[in-house]
Amino acid sequence: MPRSFDIAGRTAFVTGAASGIGCAVVERLAEEGVRVVVADINEKEAVRLAAEHDGLGVGLDVTSEGAWGAAVEAVRAAYGEIDFLVNSAGIVKMSPIQSLTLEDYQRQITVNQVGTFLGMKAGIALFGMREAAIVNISSINALRGSPDSTAYAASKAAVLSMTKSAARDLAPRVRVNAVQPGIIDTPMQNNNSPTVQAIIDRAIRTPGRMGDPREIANVVLFFLSGLSSYVTGATLVVDGGVTLGSAS
Repeated sequence: MPRSFDIAGRTAFVTGAASGIGCAVVERLAEEGVRVVVADINEKEAVRLAAEHDGLGVGLDVTSEGAWGAAVEAVRAAYGEIDFLVNSAGIVKMSPIQSLTLEDYQRQITVNQVGTFLGMKAGIALFGMREAAIVNISSINALRGSPDSTAYAASKAAVLSMTKSAARDLAPRVRVNAVQPGIIDTPMQNNNSPTVQAIIDRAIRTPGRMGDPREIANVVLFFLSGLSSYVTGATLVVDGGVTLGSAS
């Protein structure tokens, strides 16, 4: 049985990797000696971050099957195959359902849900013969009703369901798990409405702060490593106790 992460020299493909949780995952994996493919719609930033870690940077619109095909070919040319996939790309546009437009609803579903689906399909195409692992980033919004988050919550709930079904399809060679972050200090927090910000301020009374993206990256690392070799189809809430309810 492994006594450490022991994943040095292996290759991971991370989406949404130019900022936030995805960036933290890239940095944490690189610290463990993992070769990283940094994928993001912001190609310039993806290439810059990849260069810092001797990895491969690729521009990627996760909603485009053609873009995924081009990314797969770039990875094959550089590394041949991958061992790990982290689907971290996501967007949010908070809006109450009565004013949520169909365009905004569909955009969040397409990026967060369809992008994860296409990512898993691409990962399967890039995995070699060794055991592999996928980690999908969901959200605590998939577990509870939250104001202004109908579209986001729906997309992240779908990620949980897809994770469990894919784990059944791909067992035993590929493990598929999901992380459900709570309120994490990322650029996504920059556009909260006063209503949502007030709710967040109350919610983080239990942990006393927002989470750090590296705290999510550490859990992703666990799911990718041999320390979780008997874990698949699982979801782990990482929220500092936010879903326990607000402290009095």
